[in-house]
Amino acid sequence: MRKKIQDRIYNFSYIAEIVISLIIFIIIALGIARVAMDLINPDISWNNADALGYFLNRLLMLAVATEFIKMLCRHTASSVIEVLLFATARQMIVEHYSPVETLISVVAIACLFATRKYLLRRSDEKENEADHL
Repeated sequence: MRKKIQDRIYNFSYIAEIVISLIIFIIIALGIARVAMDLINPDISWNNADALGYFLNRLLMLAVATEFIKMLCRHTASSVIEVLLFATARQMIVEHYSPVETLISVVAIACLFATRKYLLRRSDEKENEADHL
């Protein structure tokens, strides 16, 4: 009985992840459409640094959301690290940090790259990719 309940909860959580991924995908599509409409908007002055910051913010947020969908679908340590890399890099680019905060972000990104290179085993990643094909 307990095993059956655990299996149902697991299946429900799997379906919930798919639904969440679909919702995020729809939001990404709407975000891309919004950015495209803003690009052709003649009222936006491209000489303004704020306009560039706005577009960088929007586009990098869409990239992070796309990586998040991949993470929900793949369930690999590599996809989690990629999401963290994108999110940290986005914050560094969009936000205006102090030098100490920028240094901390750079060290965090270096640690994530080192983790991906030295601590993740290639065989684990290949097995997980084969499971999801």
